[in-house]
Amino acid sequence: MYQHLEALDPALHGHLRYDPEAGYAFAANVSVCLLAPFEVPEAAKEYPVVFSSSRPCLPQVLLYAGHGRHPYISPSGKWLGRYIPAMLRSYPFILGAQEDSDTSEDFVLMTDIKAPHFLTGRGKQLFTPEGSPGDLLEAKIQILRKFLKGLQLAKAFLAPLRDGDFFSDDPLLVRDRNDSGLELQGFATVRPPALGALDPRILSAMAQNGLLGMFYAHQHSLTNLAPILRASGGVVAVDPDLGRNLPGLG
Repeated sequence: MYQHLEALDPALHGHLRYDPEAGYAFAANVSVCLLAPFEVPEAAKEYPVVFSSSRPCLPQVLLYAGHGRHPYISPSGKWLGRYIPAMLRSYPFILGAQEDSDTSEDFVLMTDIKAPHFLTGRGKQLFTPEGSPGDLLEAKIQILRKFLKGLQLAKAFLAPLRDGDFFSDDPLLVRDRNDSGLELQGFATVRPPALGALDPRILSAMAQNGLLGMFYAHQHSLTNLAPILRASGGVVAVDPDLGRNLPGLG
C-alpha cells in the first residue's frame, strides 16, 4: 500500500495538496488491514475480524480474498462498505517511531509521497503558511494517534494470551459451490471457552479498557466470511458443520 515513505517536513512538502477525491483505489489489493481495538465492534458488523498468527498478536480485518474484484472498492475508487478502517482513512500518512526516543509517545509523521492524493494538485494544503499542520493534516494526526495508542494497548494485553491457549491457529473452514471444505490459514481466532476461563481480574481489566467487547465482536464477526469469499467467485456459505470454530452458526 505504501510505496515511498518520507518524513513529512513543511520545508520540503509545503507545496503538497491532499485531494480527498482520490478515493481508495490505492487499497485495491489490500486483503488484510490492522485494526485498533476500538474499531472492532463497528468493523465486526460487516467484516470478519481475526488476529495475526505471528507476533505481535493484533486484530485484523479481512477485506478481500485476493481473487476477482475487491468487494468494498468500486471501479472509481469509492469505498462501498459502511465502516472504513482507520488505517485506510489515515492513508497516505503513518506514524513512525523515533529511533532515539525512549518513549512510545514520540513519533515522526511520515507520508507516502507517491500517493494518488498528491498527484492531482487539487485539495487542501497540508501545512499553514507558518509551517504548522493544517486542519486536514491535524485531523489525520489525531486518527493516527488514537490508532497507535489502541495498537499499543492490544500488544500489551494480547502478548501473554498469545503464549497460552487463548488463541487457536486452526484453519477457518468454509464450504464452496461443490460442497467441498476450504481452509483459510494464517490467522488466529479466540477459542470459544477461553474467555470464561480467564482470571476474573484479567476479565475485569478487559471490561474496563474495552478489550472484552472486542473479543465477543470478533467471535460473532466470523459469520461475515461468506460475503467476502463469495465475491472472489468461489464460496457461497460458511458451513455450520465444517466451521467448528465459527460461533453462532449452529
